[in-house]
This record gives sequence, structure tokens and C-alpha cells, in this order.
Amino acid sequence: MMIRADPGPLVHGIWRPVDMCLTPRGRSQESTVLTNFKELGLAEPLLRALEGEGYATPTPIQQKVIPTMLDDRDVLGTAQTGTGKTAAFVLPLLQRLITHPKPRTPRHCSA
Repeated sequence: MMIRADPGPLVHGIWRPVDMCLTPRGRSQESTVLTNFKELGLAEPLLRALEGEGYATPTPIQQKVIPTMLDDRDVLGTAQTGTGKTAAFVLPLLQRLITHPKPRTPRHCSA
């Protein structure tokens, strides 16, 4: 799995992916294995939805990407088809919508 939090060196005009384990700023560089979605810090409604769909253990890319995105860092990740990349991207976005809801402004109709 290749995962990148920031642009690396350019090699022949393209970004060179680097195999690395990311840790959010200010946290230990030691890699910890997160064995369930609750340890990723997701909101309770997301945890209930994941459990309801039968998902209990995050995949390796989800273990690395979700905490990094929750720490408001950019990520570029690659992994095989079917490894949970979409959930790794969408779950932090849904978390942000839950924890930082945008107030609705009234809309007015004009004729």
C-alpha cells in the first residue's frame, strides 16, 4: 500500500509515491494497529451504520487514512480494488458533516 500525506519529490515530472505509515501531527511516529472503527474516533451514528452493515474491522488503508483525514491532513492513497478506499475517504467527510454542521439559511422564493 502506498499512502502519502504531502507532495513528495518530483521524479521525471510526476509525484513519486512513497510507502509510508502516516501519523497525525504531534503524535508518536510509532504505528499503532487500530482493530475497530470506534478506535478511529468516528461519531456514534457512523459507528452504528457500520455495525448495521456488518463492518467491524477497518482495512489497512482505512486504519491509516481515516485518522489522518480526521486530523485535517491531505492524503493520497492507493490500494487494490475492494480494500475500502472509498469508505476511507467518505467516512471522515461524513464525520466532519456530523461534527461541524453548517446552519441552514432560509431560502426565499422570488417570482
